[in-house]
Amino acid sequence: LAMHRTNVVALRQVLGAKKVATLRAGDLERAYRRLLDIPTTGSGWEQPRGRESVRKAHASMRLALDQAVRWDLIAANPALTARPPSAVPGRIVPPSPDDVAALVAATTDRVHRLAIIVGAGTGARVGEVAALRWTDIDLTAAEVLIDGAIDKITHARKPPKSGRSRRISIPDQLVTVLAAEADARERE
Repeated sequence: LAMHRTNVVALRQVLGAKKVATLRAGDLERAYRRLLDIPTTGSGWEQPRGRESVRKAHASMRLALDQAVRWDLIAANPALTARPPSAVPGRIVPPSPDDVAALVAATTDRVHRLAIIVGAGTGARVGEVAALRWTDIDLTAAEVLIDGAIDKITHARKPPKSGRSRRISIPDQLVTVLAAEADARERE
């Protein structure tokens, strides 16, 4: 619901005062292109809106206009013929070890520093790292169980993006860091 609301607000922003009865597929396609240029701010910082987010906005618009057809506000749903941006996967460029080291050195909060190290050592998504519990970490087997994520809007625990749990082998350096953190927590 929160994502749908965010999409509706963003679409209203780019469509302006356009009346539903005058909407055409071309209007929606122009709006989708404009959405790619408007950063999202819901997670606490501005970040570019990705193609997948715009595709979700298209799905929200399609549902809303389906309802407008059912209520006889419009004769046809223009979103059915509008084309959202293709879901071309972007190239992921992970940070270099030097970049990670610099980020860790610049972070003064112990929890954030640990989250950065775990994220770099596992390749897990930010929400997945945030959802980790100590019971998900097996230092003897050098594995981390990813079985949830924290939603960045609602902050509620949810299933991982893939919908399935997975085990990730972790490098010896991360095992050492996690073991030291576990020892420090026991002493506190």
